[in-house]
Amino acid sequence: MEPARLSRSARALPVLDSDEARSVALAQRFRALTLFAESPDAAKAARDMARTTFRDWGLHSLVDDARSVVSELVGNAVQHTVPDECLAKPGAPRRIDVAFRCWPKWTFIEVTDEDSSPPLLPMGEVFSPALVGDLPEAVLPDSGRGLRMVQSLVDALWWAPGEQGGKTVVCRFDLGSERLGDGTHERGE
Repeated sequence: MEPARLSRSARALPVLDSDEARSVALAQRFRALTLFAESPDAAKAARDMARTTFRDWGLHSLVDDARSVVSELVGNAVQHTVPDECLAKPGAPRRIDVAFRCWPKWTFIEVTDEDSSPPLLPMGEVFSPALVGDLPEAVLPDSGRGLRMVQSLVDALWWAPGEQGGKTVVCRFDLGSERLGDGTHERGE
């Protein structure tokens, strides 16, 4: 991914040397799921897959965050996706692909939909947190809050347009000692 395609809220991913890249490629774990936006259980299926995947990979401390993140991103795809003309098929369901990738230092959640419109984050604080309680609900921002929540749970968040249309939103969890306790994947249930 070219750095120019990263959103302003993302940090560039580290570059690996060739020896480290080879060892990482061997250690990579991958799972994917295809959903359809019209399915009433799309977000639930994604949450269940996140829970199972993160538990199977020994990332127990990240299960709740991963479920929240994937639920929000799939929910956004269900609510806001209008397929690009090149991908739209009359009467066809809207496709959402969810992928989980894990390397020794990072875990990624990727959600791909058929709409190339960029996800939008609200710019800055609209109101002082002290004033929010005194303001009527109607004046609070009504979009972008979910992406702010996602941004607060992950270590990096960005998106990339697809080559044939659509987009992928990518979240990265760093698997360092701050996140996992002693820097190793947790064991247990």
